[in-house]
Amino acid sequence: MDGDAEQSPSGLMRQVTNTVPGSVADPGWHARTVAASTSVYVIDSDPVPAVKPSEEIAGGTATIQRQLTDPFSAFASGRLGISAVPRLAYGLPASVRGRIIHSALAELYRGVNSLDDLRAIDEGDLDQRVRTATRNASAWLDSRADLVVRQLLQFERRRMADLLRAVVDLDLSRPPFNIVGLETPIALAAGNIEMSLRADRIDRDSAGLIILDYKTGRYRKFLGSDGDPADMQLVAYACAIDEPISGLALVNVDSRHVDISGAGIELSAEINWEEALGRWQADVHRALDELQNGDVRVNGALSSKELRPFGLLSRVQELTRGN
Repeated sequence: MDGDAEQSPSGLMRQVTNTVPGSVADPGWHARTVAASTSVYVIDSDPVPAVKPSEEIAGGTATIQRQLTDPFSAFASGRLGISAVPRLAYGLPASVRGRIIHSALAELYRGVNSLDDLRAIDEGDLDQRVRTATRNASAWLDSRADLVVRQLLQFERRRMADLLRAVVDLDLSRPPFNIVGLETPIALAAGNIEMSLRADRIDRDSAGLIILDYKTGRYRKFLGSDGDPADMQLVAYACAIDEPISGLALVNVDSRHVDISGAGIELSAEINWEEALGRWQADVHRALDELQNGDVRVNGALSSKELRPFGLLSRVQELTRGN
């Protein structure tokens, strides 16, 4: 039946008869037969080898963060190169929008060396800078886009223009600073681990360097409820720079929030900055040492959501159920 309509067999099927076969011998494909064909050999110790000099570690600072929270995830992503399949997105994916905004901010501040330079830009020049920055940052996608994506890019450029102006207003409210680097390459080395990182922006104030990272997705706070960084990305940058660091900060760049969340001499007077930074850097170095030595412990205290996408590979739920 197809709905209420009765279906009849095709005339091509008239010569086909329905027969019930007799017993058929098992060809040896049954799972039980295969399972019984060999014995299980239990390996009591199979340690992960240490990082070799020629080995590439993927994931950058995300791998360091995973090493601190769930070492097995750091091993799977950073050393084995396993990655999750990205979800399909409607319109412009968040990663694409973030890439465009990062490029636009770098373009906007190119040639601006200090707060005084920023204050010297008049409104007409700022409008021109914003238009140029948004156009150049999205040119790579505009050249290969269809009509629908081009229209979406037009909407995104308008949104970006407001965001870029909001970042300028935020900088104008800050204490004096000089801009010493935009999209600055940073090399982090520890033992045989070498990571090529990139800082969105590095400023300098009277006490030292302030490392800034733009966040274009959900709102991020640099310090968690325990007073320590929720993510060690900026601390890893600080470990790789051999100069006094006076602050680390996330710059949230979103339609709902454009602000700075950070810690430092000027940003968080309530904490002992030198002591706190030294402790955080020690955590990063410890994570790098553990990653170097093949630490693949599984953090069974994390939730299933937090363990994704590597919980299935580590079989952590089977281990916890066994306990």
